[in-house]
Amino acid sequence: MWTADFSEEGVAEQHCPSGSAMSGARCTGSYCDNVALWCCPYLAGPDASASKSWSGSFSEENGGRLYTPAQASQFVAGLRCRGDNCDNLQMEYIRTPHLAFGGACYESPLFSEEGHNYFTCLAGRWVGGMACRGDYCDSMSVYCCQGTPVH
Repeated sequence: MWTADFSEEGVAEQHCPSGSAMSGARCTGSYCDNVALWCCPYLAGPDASASKSWSGSFSEENGGRLYTPAQASQFVAGLRCRGDNCDNLQMEYIRTPHLAFGGACYESPLFSEEGHNYFTCLAGRWVGGMACRGDYCDSMSVYCCQGTPVH
């Protein structure tokens, strides 16, 4: 399911519901600055055992990419942004015994408000990182990693 959009112009962060993790993203607006998360469940209900933490920030100005330690079974469950056109991003890592790293990852093609504006990972994969390029991070990609739900 898609979350509501977020941007530096209003609510500057968005989170997947408990028991779900990010499995894609879409962007609209000038310089891709309105972002929504595609959230997919790994558990049938809320996950009381999940712990969350925020990454450092990344943008096109500092290399434009950041990957979570998915091998440590951390995936992305939220994003927030700061700066002009939402171009300084942070990922909210989720660590839970209910979603284990499955071993295979791939980076999506770039998406932007200028053309194809979203990407969702294949079934059974969740976001383990993101990258951005261009002015104000206006072209994005997600790093999709296989996850194994553990019940």
